[in-house]
Amino acid sequence: RRWGQLMVKQMKTIFFMGVLAGLVFAIFSPCLRGSFLYWDDQTHLVNNIDVRSLNWEGIKNIFSHEVQKTHIPLAVLSYAVEFYFAGMNPFVYHLDNLLLHLMNVLLVFMLARRFGLSLLAAFLSALIFGIHLTAVEPVAWVASRKDMLYTFFYLLALLAYARFLTEEDRRYYWLSVLAAVLSILSKPMGLSLPLVLFVFDWYWRRRASWMMVLEKIPYFVLIIPIAWMTYRYHVRLPGLSLGGGLLTWIWCFVFYVRKFVWPFPCVPIYQMPASFSNAEFFASVLVFILLVGLVI
Repeated sequence: RRWGQLMVKQMKTIFFMGVLAGLVFAIFSPCLRGSFLYWDDQTHLVNNIDVRSLNWEGIKNIFSHEVQKTHIPLAVLSYAVEFYFAGMNPFVYHLDNLLLHLMNVLLVFMLARRFGLSLLAAFLSALIFGIHLTAVEPVAWVASRKDMLYTFFYLLALLAYARFLTEEDRRYYWLSVLAAVLSILSKPMGLSLPLVLFVFDWYWRRRASWMMVLEKIPYFVLIIPIAWMTYRYHVRLPGLSLGGGLLTWIWCFVFYVRKFVWPFPCVPIYQMPASFSNAEFFASVLVFILLVGLVI
């Protein structure tokens, strides 16, 4: 009887995941008819000679070169594999972006279940992640392969770490470390992962200890040097005062929260308010304080 209940539960999970993948694929299927854009696609792929040679020398160049002063070797390597088999057929690149997005959506579903959400709640959470308007750009734009890949390995690292916390199996810990490295090799945004893992420790009510801190050292040791390959190009003297920099950070934070709730209008580039005396900065500070209060 218990085995039968387990089978029913697994079948329900497979059903929800299948419906989720089918909906997201159907909604994003128009992307498959797209072509390359004359905006970053040319630099990342079309005119990038590193993707033309899938041999040892070519792979070495991929891992030693930056694209637009950003170290994204795994994203470029994925282009090289696609070019080897399909040349410059845009359909293949768009299809792979969409498939990566589907895998990310399913990972969100699995992570939500790991957090204890019901099947329906996990389904709705992953669906929002999958079809939100802000997801269109990284899925439909070939040059955003780095976002698809870094998100995939980032979510995989989170899921593996969650399993390590709940099952106390050290293998999942090392899988999380490996996924973290692959995430940072896809895009420097993976740098935030070790800090998020502390949030996981708090959520699963781990007792604060030096061991909890020491467990994060492999992440920092492996991730920071890779991230530095990008950061060294962008480090510069701050052009804003401390107060101006803080206001800019708060505005950006609230901007992304606002875009999640109300994403309109959707455009490729957004401009910040021209002056710090703008009422929008004041409103952002108020919203930020409210959000911090809600979290506390």
